[in-house]
Amino acid sequence: MEDSAPVIMGSSTDNTLTINAEKDQTASVTLSGVNIDVSGAGKAAVSTTGAGNVSIELNGESKLKSGEKHAGLEKNNGGRLTIAGEDKNGKLTAEGGDWGAGIDGGVGGDGSDITVSGDAKLKVQGGVEDDVDGVGAGIGDGGSNADGSQIPGAEVEPDTSGLLTTGWIEYYAPGADMEKDKPTSTTFGTSSQPEKPIERGADAPLYRVTDRDGRDIAYTAEQTGGVLTVTVDADFAVLTGRLSGIRTLKAQGVEKLVFVTKGATSAFLLSDLLGKGESGEAYWLTHDGRPSRSRSAKTWRPFSPSRKRNLRSHAGGQAQAVFARLVCQKRDGRRSGERAFILTAFRYASISLVFSALWAWIRDALPRRF
Repeated sequence: MEDSAPVIMGSSTDNTLTINAEKDQTASVTLSGVNIDVSGAGKAAVSTTGAGNVSIELNGESKLKSGEKHAGLEKNNGGRLTIAGEDKNGKLTAEGGDWGAGIDGGVGGDGSDITVSGDAKLKVQGGVEDDVDGVGAGIGDGGSNADGSQIPGAEVEPDTSGLLTTGWIEYYAPGADMEKDKPTSTTFGTSSQPEKPIERGADAPLYRVTDRDGRDIAYTAEQTGGVLTVTVDADFAVLTGRLSGIRTLKAQGVEKLVFVTKGATSAFLLSDLLGKGESGEAYWLTHDGRPSRSRSAKTWRPFSPSRKRNLRSHAGGQAQAVFARLVCQKRDGRRSGERAFILTAFRYASISLVFSALWAWIRDALPRRF
């Protein structure tokens, strides 16, 4: 390619795209609604060459599907490959041919130096294996063979430090239907735009991680199946957001959220937290650095700006209120047996009172001969 910053558009089942980057230079290309499917031609849909860096800007949705031995987007340049989206509509689906990676290496090829940034939304899938070579990685190495054994391509973690919260990378198993099947894992962006903070509205972040002073701190988020794991490399951290964000995560297929810091791990079902408050209410979970066992959803505290919830006030009636206070005396699970005993005794006492009242009514209503 000779154009300094060409915009590539259109569809093809024959032609491919090669981006050459000279040493100490960056070749910039925009993919705008590109659809290249050369799966039957044994070629790479898009490949990079040269000793320099390659930058690919995504505008609209593009799809790349390569033939056997090749990655969907095959990196052969010596520098870095950067895939970015800037307008919130940049999407790329990269499907490797047999043994090839979704993005990076072809069969037997090693993956390295990949950056995904901005609002980029990627769907990646490595190629399937055969009797000789192993499957390709989503992003990383192509499949290979050693001493007659299949070797799957190793995943290479891209640099996502500049990937915004509106961007993500979905990984699909080789051979899966990328339109119907769920991804095996998802990496969400964690970067924000400080010059344009958003607190409310449709584009608000679904959750935040802060320090003790309320400042945003770095974290990683990965979804595997219905489990979203948020990990922070710190002792003290607060996971917070609004229940409307939890509802959105649930609509995206997340059933369980796990919060991990250096000293503690908390896990809860989204349905449990949603039952504790209204969509506009906020929630927070604090890990304070003290060693802790896994925590349940009861550790989470929903609150409203106008009123804080008293988790013990849900019981109705004086007897139930007393029972609730007894139950809430439990500390760190040491009184689980006592709580079960109290619950059982309370239930039997209630049943006994009901039957006593019922028998007294029947006895007074029946004729005296009974």
